[in-house]
Amino acid sequence: MRPAVAAKLGAWLDNLNRRDKLPVELVTAPEFVETPTAKAIIATITYAQLAADYGLVVGEPGIGKTMALENFRDSRPNAWLATMSPATEGPVPMLKAIGFVLGLCSPAVGAIEMSQKIVTHLRGTRGVLILDEAQHLGQKALDELRAIIDASKIGLVLAGDTTLREKISAFSQLSSRIGKNAPIGGLSAADSTALARSLGIDGTDERRFLELISRQRGGLRCVVKTVRLGRTYAEGEGVPLGIDHLRSAWSNLNLGAAS
Repeated sequence: MRPAVAAKLGAWLDNLNRRDKLPVELVTAPEFVETPTAKAIIATITYAQLAADYGLVVGEPGIGKTMALENFRDSRPNAWLATMSPATEGPVPMLKAIGFVLGLCSPAVGAIEMSQKIVTHLRGTRGVLILDEAQHLGQKALDELRAIIDASKIGLVLAGDTTLREKISAFSQLSSRIGKNAPIGGLSAADSTALARSLGIDGTDERRFLELISRQRGGLRCVVKTVRLGRTYAEGEGVPLGIDHLRSAWSNLNLGAAS
């Protein structure tokens, strides 16, 4: 760690020891920010639910996909969100993961029975099933998922990184069912501005610097981490957060180049 950075952290820790508790703004990030990217994701899920159709949300990590998915689940009726992982590549673990979020999980239930239970639970709800990190699903799992959605006649949204598009494109029975596609490229200046505003960043120089950071791999996640660490430096000096604190924080994180 650089001496200047170590000194900033030391000053902050000394200052912190004289306080009753850590200020809330240093350790919490916005749960959801309605960025243009988030609006595009929500529009895709809304369409899938209303039309009982298939939706696809693909983008790099750090663009706010998961926060948008969680916000939809928490604010709309009959919306279920299951997060996939390398462990859910096959049909059986995928069914268990979906069954868990539906409240149907039972160790004694086999794959066929679980699939039937899921269809029965979903049919007639006019709901939408959202699978995050869907790039982890194998072809057999995707085929089983297609059968479930076709039988239950609800909406489905698959969300994941850019490898998900390649996987779906290679599976014609599923790719031909996609009714709305939300390809999310790089974050826009409006995305960065919305997040900066939610974090209480008003300065022009500070916002421009955060916009540069948002274009790095990790996107909005890197912005939040930079602001959080920058605030520790400003807190240690007993001054408002400024561009120098953000530059020092980004340098310490060592996540890329920003100028």
